[in-house]
Amino acid sequence: MDWKSFQEQHLKEANQFGQVDRYRSGANPTVFALTVALATSNSFLLPTHQVNALIMGPAGYGVSDYLRAGSIMTVLFICVMMVMLNLFY
Repeated sequence: MDWKSFQEQHLKEANQFGQVDRYRSGANPTVFALTVALATSNSFLLPTHQVNALIMGPAGYGVSDYLRAGSIMTVLFICVMMVMLNLFY
């Protein structure tokens, strides 16, 4: 079965249940892909990066220090990301 016939069959089945509007929402799939791609780089809450892990020991930072500073950065990152994606797409 090729892709075109699979898609037509899938939409035909979805139309029986009244779900076609969900599949044809008109939303740009690039926005969804960019949201997922950018959100995966949002790792401010834990020392998951090598540089953060190297600094953690000698500086005496604990996980609670990363959570305290990272929560602010995470909220700021998500807000800026969503505003910028809405402006550009």
